[in-house]
Amino acid sequence: MTTGMKSFVPASIFLLLSFGISAQIRTEVNKILYSTLSSYTFVITSLPTNTPHDASIYLAGNFNNWNTDNRNFKFQKQHNGQYQVVVLSSLPIVEYKITRGNWASVEGRKNGKARANRFVNRSNKNKDHIVKIEVENWEDLAGNMLSIYDFLVILSAFQGFLLIVAISTIQDYNQAANRLLVIAIGITSMALLVRVASVYRDIFQLYPKLILIPDFIIFLFAPTFYLYIQKLLTSVRSARWYYHYIPALLHLFVYLPLFFMEREAFMNSIVDRSWVWLFASLGGISFFSNLYYWYICRKVLHTYKVNYTTSHSYEQNLQYLNTAMVIITTCLCLWFFACTMMAAQWFFGFDTLNIAEKSTDAIWLALSVTPYFLGYFAIHQPEIFKIAERISFLGEVKVIPTKPKTSDHQDENILLLKPKVEAYMKNQKPYINPKLTLNDLAEKLKIHPNTLSKVINDGFEKNFFDLINSYRVEEFKKRMSVPQFKTYTLLAIAFEVGFNSKTAFNRSFKKLTNQTPKEYYQLLE
Repeated sequence: MTTGMKSFVPASIFLLLSFGISAQIRTEVNKILYSTLSSYTFVITSLPTNTPHDASIYLAGNFNNWNTDNRNFKFQKQHNGQYQVVVLSSLPIVEYKITRGNWASVEGRKNGKARANRFVNRSNKNKDHIVKIEVENWEDLAGNMLSIYDFLVILSAFQGFLLIVAISTIQDYNQAANRLLVIAIGITSMALLVRVASVYRDIFQLYPKLILIPDFIIFLFAPTFYLYIQKLLTSVRSARWYYHYIPALLHLFVYLPLFFMEREAFMNSIVDRSWVWLFASLGGISFFSNLYYWYICRKVLHTYKVNYTTSHSYEQNLQYLNTAMVIITTCLCLWFFACTMMAAQWFFGFDTLNIAEKSTDAIWLALSVTPYFLGYFAIHQPEIFKIAERISFLGEVKVIPTKPKTSDHQDENILLLKPKVEAYMKNQKPYINPKLTLNDLAEKLKIHPNTLSKVINDGFEKNFFDLINSYRVEEFKKRMSVPQFKTYTLLAIAFEVGFNSKTAFNRSFKKLTNQTPKEYYQLLE
């Protein structure tokens, strides 16, 4: 009877056997034991070319307490050049790895990095399993060459550190918000750097607990990014901001026993997946936590955009925030897909481990894009880190839905004030000011901002943003026919009439005329 079998036989049966029970009873006992066992024939069909010709190859797994050089589980070379060993086990899931006699010479992925445990599910219908294996590489013989993937991730991490220095030099506007942005980038960059370093064999052998450090990003990045957006775009104060970091603190508390484990015990617990239930639970909780923060970040951005058009006549450059949300959405989708693959493996026995690993790598690669595009914006459009206009969700301006009304039901105040607004816009042309706000116009007209908002929404059937830009478009058309502006470019004229960006100009012109500025200009010639 092999060592693998003994580990699953009740101790009471061994006591009976040791006291010399009859051969007949022993036979019956063996029948019972073998009726609960499944046979697994493991066949190595290919080995990496760097495998030493005299190497002894062993099978280590949960069926033999992960013993790396047990002679009972040594592969025997067959006449066809393949290697084979047979295992008997009653385990529902057999987990295993191929070694050359110790954990230093364990099999790895094609790039030489550590690979997750292989597994095979027990089948109730078929007790004889043939498992074919292709060993891609050996960890100790693969070398430590940087892959393109690792190079990009490391470069992104250093880009993040440089970006932290660059943003910290911006002294004016939103210093509190920029501090939170720096923290978010710092968390991301550190996690990326440690993530790449910890999977290299030599570093893992020296500091195996480094593999736990990147996990802390799952409860740190999302609340920090949310607080950044809130501080940047709203005047709402988070008096109890530290509540958002309670899950991260609990995460640290849960990981403390792992950090205090002895090195060898920790490495063994990782190999035999003693803590898989813990990692799976934290992964599930953190996924829904990040999904929640994605929702409230999206809500803040949407509310900001809606409120902004009711009180401002110009666009803020929020493209970098929108891009960040796209990256976060991509990470969440990949995260969900990886969890689905792992669940399929656990519940249905599908071999989805390789897909799940690649999905996890893709998550980190997607996350590494963040410092790249933030760095691009910091260099080419540094003004985006200086957004000064913040919106109070408590309602500095009352947002009134646009509803078409007949003259019979229009408020008398609106009928009186609308001509006043039209006359002022025609004579004073306040829309030429690219930073014109509803409060500015209300002050000049000596009208309460809420009243002016109602006049614009009900009287003109537009929001403030569209009303002001409609006047700018009309002024643009007038100036195009004036000889004085013949030498101006279209964009130069757009800036002259109050637009603050090419994008805002093109979008407003197209919306009001169903033509691009260039198409309109060609018709005039």
